[in-house]
Amino acid sequence: MNTPIIVDPEDPKWLLLEHVMNITESRAVKQAMARHGVVPIEKSGTILRILFISMFFSLDITKSFKKWKREAHYEILLMLLKSHLHK
Repeated sequence: MNTPIIVDPEDPKWLLLEHVMNITESRAVKQAMARHGVVPIEKSGTILRILFISMFFSLDITKSFKKWKREAHYEILLMLLKSHLHK
């Protein structure tokens, strides 16, 4: 049974994930990715964030990504995370 990912700003897991997401979007991380030849930066950053979300919630990345891509949930989830992070 797949449990839904519920956004709760008070949950310590979400607070830690918020901190990690802020770090992955920083200029220093983008410069480090470019320095190590990771291109394109924006797409790689999105993939990195999806990986972190999967790790935080113990999701199978291949099944999750296929499901999110098929249902366009990954874009909605990233939009929710970005809106939550910028509050």
